[in-house]
Amino acid sequence: MRRIVLALAVLLSARVHAQRPPDLPLTPELRARLLDAAAERIEKFYVFPDKAVLIAKALRDAESSPEVAAATTALALVPVVNRVLQSAVHDEHLRFGYSAVADTRAEDAPETPAEAAEAREEARRNGFGIAGVQRLDGNIGLLTWTKFYEPALAGEAVVTAMKLLQSTDALIIDLRASDGGSPEMVLLLLSYFVPEGDPVHVSTMFNRFTNTTAQQWTLAFVPPPRYTGRDVYVLTSARTWSAGEGFAEHMRRIAHATLVGETTRGGAHPARWMTIDPQFAVSVPVARAIEGTVDWEGKGVPPDIATSAADALATAHRLALTRLRDRASDADTRSFYESAIAAVASR
Repeated sequence: MRRIVLALAVLLSARVHAQRPPDLPLTPELRARLLDAAAERIEKFYVFPDKAVLIAKALRDAESSPEVAAATTALALVPVVNRVLQSAVHDEHLRFGYSAVADTRAEDAPETPAEAAEAREEARRNGFGIAGVQRLDGNIGLLTWTKFYEPALAGEAVVTAMKLLQSTDALIIDLRASDGGSPEMVLLLLSYFVPEGDPVHVSTMFNRFTNTTAQQWTLAFVPPPRYTGRDVYVLTSARTWSAGEGFAEHMRRIAHATLVGETTRGGAHPARWMTIDPQFAVSVPVARAIEGTVDWEGKGVPPDIATSAADALATAHRLALTRLRDRASDADTRSFYESAIAAVASR
C-alpha cells in the first residue's frame, strides 16, 4: 500500500520522465475491472453516501468513454481516472493511484520492517516536518512546519522545537507550505498551546469505513514546557492542506491564535487508501467532523487577517511586535519592541 501512495505522489508531482515509475500495459478488461472496483469501494465507504452514488456512476459511465479507451497503460489511466473523480465531486483526498511494484498482501497487513525504515528515513530527510526553528527580531519565535508526521516518528523533534521556542515572547507558526499528514500529530502539537490540566475537546468524527464515531481531545500530558500565555500567529496560504488546515482552525478556536495569510486549500475529510488490485489503489475520504469544529471541505479555512502568502510573515511579525509594544509596562521594554518594529519596517 505504501508503494502505491509513493508512486501516486510521483505521478502528481513529477515533470521529468526519469522520475516516473515503469509503465504497465492495460487491457480493456483490466481497465473496466479497475474502474468497477474503485466505484464499488467509493460507493460503499465515501463519507457522504449520496455523493458516493454519483461518483460511482461517473466512474462506471467513464468505462465507455474515449478518454478511458485511449488510456492503454497505467500511467495514462491514472490522470484520466482522477479527472473523472474530480469532475464528479471536488475532493482532492479522492484519488486513484498505481505502483510499478505489486503488493499482494492483505489491505490491513502490518507495515513491514523495510517500510517502517523507509518511513523513518523519509521523515529524517524532511526534518521530521520541521523546516526551521528561529528567533526573529524582537524575540519572536518562528516555527516553520511542512508536514505532520506520526508522533512515533517526529515526537522527539516536536519536544526539542518547543524547548527552543520557550523563551520567546510570541510565536509565529508557518504552515504556508504544509501538505498535511497525521491527525495524531495535530493533536500532539495542539496540546502544547493549551494550559496543563483537563484535556480539551477538539472534534467528534464519524468514520463511515468503520461505522464508528470517536472524539478527539488534546493530550493530558506532553513533555514540558507548554507554550501558553503568549500570542500565537499561524501563517496560511492557498497551499496549506488537510492536517495543516485542521491545525490552523483548531489553533484559532482552542488556543486563540490569529491566522494570517490566505484561505487554505480546502481538504477536510480524512481518507483511507484501499487496494483494488496488487498495483492499484483508491484513496477514499471516509470520515468527517460532526461536532466541535467547522467543515472546511471545498471552502478552506479563512484567515483572520487576509494578506498574500508572500507578505504573511512580515505582517504577522509586525502585528506581534506592535501588540507587545502596546502592552509594555515600562519604557525600556517599549523601546525594545519599537526598535524591532523599525528594523522590520526597514527591510
